[in-house]
Amino acid sequence: MRLHTTPEFAARLAAWREAYAKHDVFITAGEDSPCGDDRSEASNAAADLEYSTLEDFLIAPAFTPTEILRKLEVMRMRDVGEGWTDHYPRYMAQIERDLMEQQRPCVSPCMSALFDTFREATRALDEDHGGSDDRCDELAAALSSAVLSLLTAPCFTPGDLMVKVFVDMLGEHGGTHWNGAQQHKDTGGFLFEIERRDLTEGLGLHDGEVQEAYYRDLNDTDLGCCLLALGRVDFDPAAWLVAADRAGLPVSVIIGSENREQLWIGMGGGAEHRVQREREHRVHRLLTGNGGGFGNARTAAVAAYILANDPSRITRALDFAR
Repeated sequence: MRLHTTPEFAARLAAWREAYAKHDVFITAGEDSPCGDDRSEASNAAADLEYSTLEDFLIAPAFTPTEILRKLEVMRMRDVGEGWTDHYPRYMAQIERDLMEQQRPCVSPCMSALFDTFREATRALDEDHGGSDDRCDELAAALSSAVLSLLTAPCFTPGDLMVKVFVDMLGEHGGTHWNGAQQHKDTGGFLFEIERRDLTEGLGLHDGEVQEAYYRDLNDTDLGCCLLALGRVDFDPAAWLVAADRAGLPVSVIIGSENREQLWIGMGGGAEHRVQREREHRVHRLLTGNGGGFGNARTAAVAAYILANDPSRITRALDFAR
């Protein structure tokens, strides 16, 4: 992408650089003694600010390869290594998470906020059944504005561009919640699942194949699965459970001996329905992290959500193997 650094990351980096420069004045003047009692209050304050901005910078998410590189450059410059026993493991864990997010691929904070606005505007218009014409026009105008803001915003990550493709295709073809439910008795239809039956209709010689390819590319990524199954740019346990219900997959937490807990997912019933089979596969792939290393965390998040919020999905058994 032409833009390699998000505004949020740039602001944190600038804050650290400014704090480091102010602290460096005391180091250069010889006032930064290893003995804290011998340092002036101003020197101590500058040191505290430098450490706090460094912490904010390294522990925050990075959204582009360049941002990950900047983190490593700063760590090398500040000699942040295994000797920083209270901090280094956390910083490296965040960098590992940053690298994992790249393969989703991740979405920048700006695009994420724009998509949230688009999602809520889409839901508001869809739920306005029987409302006045003026209210409908108002909601339609809000959705149109949200779409335009999202599609014209600059892209910082490949994921940002994929979100644009998804929103454009959803606007062009609609969701499966209407056509699927009414014409094919499709109980798995969803507001944010792109309707595929019309992808190739009324288009040019190759446009239909291109639309199919775009859909395939979305569905092949973790981000695309989140968009299509959850209506989100990230994973959410509550939204995942709703998607599992639409796909016909029973989900529960089994509590066995010694209160050991295990997430259990039953078989779906969509073997004869291609679209429903795709939904089942998409839900399973999301839970396992689509091979990107998120599986354990997502499984734990779903189980924790059920235990805290959905007792109807909790089953007790005499024993089970981990």
